[in-house]
Amino acid sequence: MEVDHLGTMRSVLWADGRARASYLSFGDVVVFDTTYKTNHLSLPFAPFTGVNHHRQSVLFGCALLADEQQETFVWLFSQWLKCMHWIALKAIITDQDAQMRKAINVVLPNTRHRFCSWHIRKHIAEQQVKLKSKYGDEMPTYFNNWVHARNISMCEELWKVMKEKFGIDEDEDSWLTRMYNLREHWVDAYLKDCFWAGMTTSQRSESINSFFDGFVNANTSLVEFVGQYDKAVATRRGSESHEDFMTLNIVHVMSFSSPIEAQVGRAYTRVILKMFQKELGDVISLHYEETSKEELKVLYSVGKYSEERKNWEEVTYEKNEELKVACTCAF
Repeated sequence: MEVDHLGTMRSVLWADGRARASYLSFGDVVVFDTTYKTNHLSLPFAPFTGVNHHRQSVLFGCALLADEQQETFVWLFSQWLKCMHWIALKAIITDQDAQMRKAINVVLPNTRHRFCSWHIRKHIAEQQVKLKSKYGDEMPTYFNNWVHARNISMCEELWKVMKEKFGIDEDEDSWLTRMYNLREHWVDAYLKDCFWAGMTTSQRSESINSFFDGFVNANTSLVEFVGQYDKAVATRRGSESHEDFMTLNIVHVMSFSSPIEAQVGRAYTRVILKMFQKELGDVISLHYEETSKEELKVLYSVGKYSEERKNWEEVTYEKNEELKVACTCAF
């Protein structure tokens, strides 16, 4: 708990033993959001949310914050580290709040920070008219090509083209240059090398917020909030226990009669098995063509048969002391 010079509570963070244990198992990616206010003091409610082995949202802890300034976030993330055995987040998804970003840089310098893609799309849509007005009708097309570039090198090349065509001044403090300087937080090409647990938005946190609507509201006192919070968490954990039971007691349906599929069915939950079956089906449907071959190196073009060849990925297979395979889809 953080208190002011008079001993009055400013902010508080809490996480029980079950939440801390869940973090050790599923804390690779955490969604953090402060947009929800659920008490009569209108303190921002800040849940740390992840995804478990059933693809359900799981709470790692929550906070009530005095404000949304950098110092408050620094205190919060520092206390979070202390609470979670000093194990830092590997990746975190937040909105584009500048104070939050600065605090993450201070306390969690090695944590990959991603901006919520829903908020980014919303901001881009709001800027489309301004971009057209300043740079011309062609700008949105060039901008979208840059944003959706397949890899980092292509992204940087497209930025150079766009900068030269429209006379963009990188020293100018404009929305466009700020977004370029923050590209490692939101452009997909720069985020492919990190595991995100299938998440790109703060939707998990927002779904937790909407779930709490059944237990708390703007008139809930802090004392009542604690009790209602415990009831809400117990309900979420009941859903996880139900899925555990279903996974252990239902015979999995196999789609491909493959040994690897059967092994996944024994090792993982039924939800993860379905995800794997989809991936396996997608892999089986891929086609490949050998484009070049050297003594220890072969280059393939891989993609769906119905797609244009220019959209296929390049896969490099190197046979040396250590087997090496690289694909353009991964960087």
